[in-house]
Amino acid sequence: MSARATSTPWLLASTGAVLLLALVVLPLVVTLVLSFQVYDAATGVKDQYTVAHYAAVLTDPYYLAVFWRTLRLAALTTVICVLIGAPEAYILSRMCEPWRSVFLLVIIGPLLVSVVVRTFGWSMLLGPTGLVNEALQSLGMARARLSMPRQRS
Repeated sequence: MSARATSTPWLLASTGAVLLLALVVLPLVVTLVLSFQVYDAATGVKDQYTVAHYAAVLTDPYYLAVFWRTLRLAALTTVICVLIGAPEAYILSRMCEPWRSVFLLVIIGPLLVSVVVRTFGWSMLLGPTGLVNEALQSLGMARARLSMPRQRS
């Protein structure tokens, strides 16, 4: 294998990694650092560090009630999902092939609705009689209807 072939996956992944760092990790780190700094309404963030913000949140009965309610709701949701999902997975694993596919489609089908609707919207925008094509023709940027190239399988 050449050096280029081994470095290609790393180069492809680096773009996503840089975006993840810049748009997710960095703001979280800045928020974490700022959460330990003293804030004054008149002067803004000061160069002093404190844990008073966390102490106030963790001792306030309102926030504690919200945390416990969230934890209870998460635990209840997890239990319900396990009670429904584990038997369902067991039954699906025991089914014969034609029925397994049908029931899997029935179970997963609702998750695909948004993908279908989104794809239909893009086809309406970018199709031969779509909004983009009509706009390009009316502006004189395209003489004939443009079509998306078909992907070969």
